[in-house]
Amino acid sequence: MTYRRGLLRLGIVATACWIAFWVWHYATTCSLVRMGGGRAITCRWETAEPGGIAVATRTAPALSVLWDMAARTIGIPACAIVAALAVYWVVERFRHLAR
Repeated sequence: MTYRRGLLRLGIVATACWIAFWVWHYATTCSLVRMGGGRAITCRWETAEPGGIAVATRTAPALSVLWDMAARTIGIPACAIVAALAVYWVVERFRHLAR
């Protein structure tokens, strides 16, 4: 197995774990509610305060929350893939110039 294949497999596994974690996180902390004439999503999370742990909530229109969820769940692995491809391209260019 070459290092490229190994890194590709590592990237696929890491991306799958990342997406699975965030899907689980949102499934356990967020719920769909009615707000006015439309739908909204309420998410809760715990924050560390000086006096202990506090529970915070955020309710926002469903579309904006879904956009944030998609950006965090898929956007970060996509940026990592683009950065890895850029590094690979630079390394291959230097290797090609050294010949």
